[in-house]
Amino acid sequence: MDISFVIVTGGKKTGHIKRLLKSIRFQRIKNYESIIVGNVEDFCGGYFSSRDVIKISNIDAASKGELGVMRNAGCKKARYSNIVILDDDLLLTKDWYKNLLKFDKEYDILTCQIRVPDGGRYWDHACYQSPKNGHVTLEADQEDDYLYMSGGCSWLMKKHVFEKIQYDSSEIYNMKSLKDYSEGKHNEDTYFAQRCRHAGFKIKHNHRSISIHDDPTYTNLGRYARRRENGRSGSSQWT
Repeated sequence: MDISFVIVTGGKKTGHIKRLLKSIRFQRIKNYESIIVGNVEDFCGGYFSSRDVIKISNIDAASKGELGVMRNAGCKKARYSNIVILDDDLLLTKDWYKNLLKFDKEYDILTCQIRVPDGGRYWDHACYQSPKNGHVTLEADQEDDYLYMSGGCSWLMKKHVFEKIQYDSSEIYNMKSLKDYSEGKHNEDTYFAQRCRHAGFKIKHNHRSISIHDDPTYTNLGRYARRRENGRSGSSQWT
């Protein structure tokens, strides 16, 4: 399987991206590319000058936090028919690709298992606005018709998905409150996933392929992923 990895960044996590690129190379994929989009000014030499790394500068989108704009740019550049969406603080475990190849169900979009450093799960096989389950992280084999893909959490989509459904950033970033789930509003991830579902694309989950969300401020509270407001050693308030 040939893969284009699309990584968006604000440019402040050079060390994280180096580790991410190393974890990608460790997969021993015959044909792949890593496309880094955003503020790439300080990414030079070493890992970043390799032939498998493509850099797309979009400082304006990075400074505004327009992740959809950056992901669109990276996906448009992708050469391969399989695109993996990544944030700059993700890591692939050593068997991520091996277990991806073992997945034998038909899909257009495939999520994988995401763990945070303390071992908890992070919105990997999750649903949103589900009449049955609401907004929770599901069990690995649990089915729901309202699945979504969280951010850049190493989920894969076939390029034909992106060719039909792109991030509609102009609408998303004009919304008054991206965090207001209680009124049924969407963020860019849930809205993109909804449009994919409505277009008839199949979203599946591969619990054997595991990635790490390399941010220790996150943990689990039941079937929810939450972040401590003042960091891992700060107050007990959660966002």
